[in-house]
Amino acid sequence: MTQGSAERDPTRWSPFHDKKGVPVCAGDLIKSYHFTGARRKRYYLYHVASYEDGHWMMVPASWADPNEKRDGGKCRIYQHYLEDAEVIGGCGPGDILDHEDRPRVAPAACDCKTCTTDPDERDLAEDW
Repeated sequence: MTQGSAERDPTRWSPFHDKKGVPVCAGDLIKSYHFTGARRKRYYLYHVASYEDGHWMMVPASWADPNEKRDGGKCRIYQHYLEDAEVIGGCGPGDILDHEDRPRVAPAACDCKTCTTDPDERDLAEDW
């Protein structure tokens, strides 16, 4: 599969992108804002993107050992989770080896059900 290929393997290429427009691929290391501590120090979380059971997931980087199965600490990826996150490492599928060499996409507003519906009316159980 090449960079210009119209068909992309959905288990390797996600429909999501980071704040800089870098497409997220399976195995990418994602840095996302967690909280601001004392003296305005910003703390971050590090996750690895993975495709599991038909869903794109963010798995804590400390759990990235493929030989060990754990539950908890991981979440499904939605575009609004990546609005302040960035891909900081990873090898893409095919001949796009580095995350910095991937074609960028223009940032777009998230259209997932969680973002577009009124918080008082949405049913979050359907998203999970």
